[in-house]
Amino acid sequence: MTLEGLYFIAQILSAIAVIVSLIFVGYQLRDNTREQRLRRYHENLTVQNTILDFMSDIEMSEGFLKGVFEPNSQTQAEYVQFTSMYLKAFNTYDVLRHMHEEGAISEDILRSYEGYIYSGLNTPGMDRWLTDPWVQSVLPPDTMAAIRSLKETGAERGLVSLGARGPEISQKSPENL
Repeated sequence: MTLEGLYFIAQILSAIAVIVSLIFVGYQLRDNTREQRLRRYHENLTVQNTILDFMSDIEMSEGFLKGVFEPNSQTQAEYVQFTSMYLKAFNTYDVLRHMHEEGAISEDILRSYEGYIYSGLNTPGMDRWLTDPWVQSVLPPDTMAAIRSLKETGAERGLVSLGARGPEISQKSPENL
């Protein structure tokens, strides 16, 4: 075998090695992307569980129901708690919407969370809260637009609002909901 023949064999082996390494890097990128998406999804579920923990506390849930159905009777502290809870919920919604757009989560997961968000949208407290200038200044414009769209189209999509159950909910104990 000539030196030129060995040179061509070395070139072919080098090309194969480059192709194999590119395939390996592609698999690594895919796995890393999947891990990052799962981590972000887990972080958002943690936020959602924090909100649910908030709602499972009797005093907190009473403050929440007051904020939803009787917003003018809230104390300043109750309004801050209500605002904090909904900012967490809407920030989580914003992240989930973007994850869905990137293909990181399914349509079912996003729609399930939209049902959770929609449940409190058509209530007196939410009407007041969404028009609060401070709230409008801290939520990104595309999030506000998504919330407005969800508020307008949720019923057509079969979502159920707490507002449909009326203010009598606030008169009941949380065990009877």
